[in-house]
Amino acid sequence: MRFNVHGVNLNLQVDSTISNIVVPLPSSSSDVSLTPQHTSNGQPVTIYYKGEEYNGVTSTATVTIPGTSITGANLPVLAVEKQSEDLVGIHPEFDGVFGFAYSSFSKRRSPATAMDALYKDGNIPKNEVGLQLCPYGMLSDSFINIGNTKVTAKCGTDGRSIAWVRSPSNDQFSINIKSILVNEKPVELPAEFQKRVKDGRTLYSVIQTCLTYMYFPRVVVDTLVDAIVDSGAITVKKNYA
Repeated sequence: MRFNVHGVNLNLQVDSTISNIVVPLPSSSSDVSLTPQHTSNGQPVTIYYKGEEYNGVTSTATVTIPGTSITGANLPVLAVEKQSEDLVGIHPEFDGVFGFAYSSFSKRRSPATAMDALYKDGNIPKNEVGLQLCPYGMLSDSFINIGNTKVTAKCGTDGRSIAWVRSPSNDQFSINIKSILVNEKPVELPAEFQKRVKDGRTLYSVIQTCLTYMYFPRVVVDTLVDAIVDSGAITVKKNYA
């Protein structure tokens, strides 16, 4: 997403596994950075992100998200040092990170999350994020709506929400899958599949919003494969000896 932080245009990667805005320190780049006066009162911080350690400071910054009603918001940020000359921020292709996860996921030392600050100061009506996730061929129709301010029918849906994630009190997000549709037809899921226990472990389903795949227990995968094949969407060729 495009952000403007203290007058500097930044391209931030959206990440639902952390809950902070992470931007480069002044010393990190001569082109993309916050100026020293914006971080002079920050507290030293070390964060771990995707297997790497980053040193920086906590700070606040004036943030605008172009094309939205979020303009001039005073938000907590983490300003970190670059790891190498090859990186603009903490990612080879992005200047930093915009995280919107629940605070228990936060890899930070800032006093509040960006989402909490946006909601508390009245910049967004709800402390929610609306995600419209579309198939690969319709990626241009996908969107992220900070504040979940409106519902739009896209990707062949009627615009109604089909899944809600409740912020938990622990460090895990769990969802209750109500239904799965293949070619607009509901798939009859195995009974109690989300509560099945094997080898002492509960076989949870996992949906990664930052990736392009989902994890399901084998019994669910088999059911979905059968439904997709029966729909005629995929032709299965059999090899005969």
